[in-house]
Amino acid sequence: KGLNPNVIIDAGCGEGYYTNQIQKALEKEVYAFDLSKDALKYASRNNKNVHYFLSNIYDIPMMDECTDVILNIFAPLSNKEYVRLVKQDGYLIKVDPHHKHLKEMKDFLYENVYENEILDLDVKGFKLESFKEITYTMHLDNKAISSLFKMTPYYYKTNKEKGNALMQLQQLDCTASFIIY
Repeated sequence: KGLNPNVIIDAGCGEGYYTNQIQKALEKEVYAFDLSKDALKYASRNNKNVHYFLSNIYDIPMMDECTDVILNIFAPLSNKEYVRLVKQDGYLIKVDPHHKHLKEMKDFLYENVYENEILDLDVKGFKLESFKEITYTMHLDNKAISSLFKMTPYYYKTNKEKGNALMQLQQLDCTASFIIY
């Protein structure tokens, strides 16, 4: 179903990679929120047409029913806040990692690798219209390995020696696997 939103909120935008791509493609009013000052500085340098704000996604400083679409990409879910913000006929688009997302990277970094947990697709206050599972293999060179690693929480949680060893790899085939609902 084709959406034609006028106002979009990206809750948990990070460095704005997805936010900026969506704003450029749709040329709509986009408001993006995150807790990382460094990520927001980076994001705002790359697209002056997005309104970036330092804010907790559990308390977004916007009026009730102000948005047509809330994007939540690899970020925690703030159900109550999203119900408050989205218009009556609005949408929540949620993207989460699937079981095997970045499996090969995790295999390299950790001895005991866990599979990603799939969240309950029944989000209170929203009706599930559809979901899609997407899986493909990324063929990463050294620069892409480093960039991807730095975008993940593993970058901050991994012992430095293992992280540096990963970033020294010249290539890595890695699974991208996620659910959009």
